[in-house]
Amino acid sequence: MKMSVTDHNNKNKNMQNGKKKSIQNTGSVGLQNLHNTCYFNATIQCLSHAQPLTEYFLANSNTSTSISAKSDGKEYNYHKDLVRDKTSERSQFEEGQGQVAISYASLLQDYLWSGKHKIISPSSLLQTIKRIHPEFSNNRQHDPHEFCSFFMNDLSEDLNRRSNFSSRNKNSKMSSDGSHDAAKKKKKDDHYVAIESWKEYVDKHDSIIVDRFQGLLCNVIMCQSCQNTSVKFEVYSSLSLPIPTTNNIKKTSIEDCIKQFTKTEILDDNNHWYCDQCKAHVNAKKKIKIWTTPDILIFHLKRFTFEESTVVIAIDDIPKIHHVVEYPVDALDMTPFVFGPMDHSALSHYKLFGVCNHEGISANRGHYTATIRNHKDNQWYKCNDSKVHKVIGPSRGNNNGDDGSAYLLFYERKQRKAKWGGMEKFMNNYQGRHCNDYFSDLSITDEDGFTMVVDKKKTKQRKKYI
Repeated sequence: MKMSVTDHNNKNKNMQNGKKKSIQNTGSVGLQNLHNTCYFNATIQCLSHAQPLTEYFLANSNTSTSISAKSDGKEYNYHKDLVRDKTSERSQFEEGQGQVAISYASLLQDYLWSGKHKIISPSSLLQTIKRIHPEFSNNRQHDPHEFCSFFMNDLSEDLNRRSNFSSRNKNSKMSSDGSHDAAKKKKKDDHYVAIESWKEYVDKHDSIIVDRFQGLLCNVIMCQSCQNTSVKFEVYSSLSLPIPTTNNIKKTSIEDCIKQFTKTEILDDNNHWYCDQCKAHVNAKKKIKIWTTPDILIFHLKRFTFEESTVVIAIDDIPKIHHVVEYPVDALDMTPFVFGPMDHSALSHYKLFGVCNHEGISANRGHYTATIRNHKDNQWYKCNDSKVHKVIGPSRGNNNGDDGSAYLLFYERKQRKAKWGGMEKFMNNYQGRHCNDYFSDLSITDEDGFTMVVDKKKTKQRKKYI
């Protein structure tokens, strides 16, 4: 059954049961727990304070907090981007298309940011998610990172501006994760291949999520015998970071987690790589490089891991890594970790706006809450389902009493915005030129055999692996 935007919004209003009470700060609204849905509530609370996305949905709405959301000089209205039936000139929805975006827009406009409610039920959006993803239909506890990935993918598909491409359950020439193998393009440098990969991806996927939430990773594998190298670019919406657990140290930092994520890995007897030049499975070195960072940067701290064992472990018993992870609130500098082009007017400097916390001992035994920075009043709030109250700030692994509960970290770029993580400006500025002209000729080979160059555009030298 096809449904208009107006009909769906009216249905949403009938399904909500929030208290209509004027409150001082919009955006600080409690969400009722609908049978083990704390994972859902905590994630939505954080994402609702991702300012570029919320402003996009509030543009041209009738809420008192409506902001004219602009990106690159163009005014956005999410209705224009909704994916609809292409045979009827975008006038009707295909089955399931657009419904997640419509439900989320209603939640933001009519409830979370209307200034009229203190506590509401997010049942309409939750039911929409369950219809599309039956795995969330049971009343079990689910993982916020998994839900966040599904949810953002749904939004991106619903808001895909490529009107000739119905994205849900369809594949482009690239793999579903946006990867692009450049192993056979030996004469092309990494920067050129990154542009080709990104062009191929955005030719099929073009949405506010792609613009502001997605970046590029560069996966490099090098044969230790002949130095033959495979380069693969992959689109990401969040970075899943391992937590260093060596030397019985119970405290680490987000920077140490990023270093662990990008650490060179040896592919040896247990995990050989096939070299098409040696025509054999060989020992190799693998390195992940963060090529670009988006305006909204999400970190997933891998607190729940499956240990190698012959014993089958129930998901309820997956142990939790309780190590404290220190993370900055107002000054996360990702510059040392970014290896691709950088927009110098919108550097990779970030401030925190949301934390999803897990309080408990294992993956399925615990409770999720959120701590968010409301961009309307710049105050921090603790969101525990329907209970919302002001706090000084998030506990972050120092003397604030953090017990290792931080699970998802939500950061936003501090100054200006860089569409596509800076790739758009780089592609425009260096179109038709050899991309390595952007860098100096100075090169050094490190102990792992990867090449470093120095970015001559910066006054302070920045080493980069290419």
